[in-house]
Amino acid sequence: MLAALRTVLVLSGIQAERLLFDEIAESARARIRRRVLGRLIALGLVETLERRVGGVRAGSGGLIYALSGGGHRLLDLDDPRESPRRRSAYTPGPLFLAHALAISEVYVSLVELGRASDLIRLARFAVEAAARFEPPGSDVVLRPDGLAVLASPDVEDVWWLEIDRGTESQPRLQAMLRRYLAFAESGVPGPGGVVPRVLISVTSEERARAVRGLIRRMPPLASELFVVCQEPEIAAVLAAELLDEVREPP
Repeated sequence: MLAALRTVLVLSGIQAERLLFDEIAESARARIRRRVLGRLIALGLVETLERRVGGVRAGSGGLIYALSGGGHRLLDLDDPRESPRRRSAYTPGPLFLAHALAISEVYVSLVELGRASDLIRLARFAVEAAARFEPPGSDVVLRPDGLAVLASPDVEDVWWLEIDRGTESQPRLQAMLRRYLAFAESGVPGPGGVVPRVLISVTSEERARAVRGLIRRMPPLASELFVVCQEPEIAAVLAAELLDEVREPP
């Protein structure tokens, strides 16, 4: 649980249950999850945020968990290099929290994808500062919402993730697309020694059409660099992209 909360900023109770307690019988899963998380809270390693997912009647599954300062310090004993910038939990605004939970949902879904397939595994997932990339010799820092590396026995796909919740204006979206395209055109390798492709998830088909329209007005490389899908489709789209490469002839 602590390592998962270091990977992502927050987890809802239901996300934690899916991620960490999937091998427990469904009838006992929620009870065991409450017990384990209760102990971590009592030890001062995990904190619950003030807001819930689904309102006041959502029960403990709607609680939102974050790593406490004590949890960070404990993990630092194993690897201080992984120490994140934020040292204690706090309750962010509703828009930021919804965005953070959407990123966590991608992580949980990709872990579940790996469990269900012998051909796919999540090799790396990072958010915030751990996902940022500064090209050598450049003063431009790429700040994706997440970095995901999916691997098969023979192929590894590196993706930058942009979780668009419909709050950014089209000019800001266009500027973000141009930054990624400029980097891809530079020929400079990115994380893993490759130029990651960029998956942009949206919350509606209308927003998807708007983003695809921006991409169509860019140079041809953009159509290869960017993939647009709705949030519930992210794991399936990344899996399909990976498996298409696996099936390609040598």
